[in-house]
Amino acid sequence: MYVCLCLCACIPVALILGSMRMDFNDIRKLLLTMDEEKMTELLVEQFVKYLPSKDELIQLGALKDKYDELSDAEKFGVVVSPLSQT
Repeated sequence: MYVCLCLCACIPVALILGSMRMDFNDIRKLLLTMDEEKMTELLVEQFVKYLPSKDELIQLGALKDKYDELSDAEKFGVVVSPLSQT
C-alpha cells in the first residue's frame, strides 16, 4: 500500500485544479513563472494554503509508477513534486 493524500487534502486541491481546466504540467509552469495574467492573487493564496507539504510532495513523487491509480490531486502532487526539492 502506498501513502496518499487524505480526502480533506484532496478536495480543495481538486477544486482548484478543476477550476483552472488546464493540464497539470501547464499549471506547474504557471507556478514557476507566476504569470500574473493567469495566476490571480487568490489562486496563489489557495495553492499556498492547500498544496501538500514538502514531505507529502516527496512521498507523492515516489509514486510516479502508480500515477494512473492516483486521484487528480495526487497526480498533480506527482507533477509538482520536483519543486519540493528546490
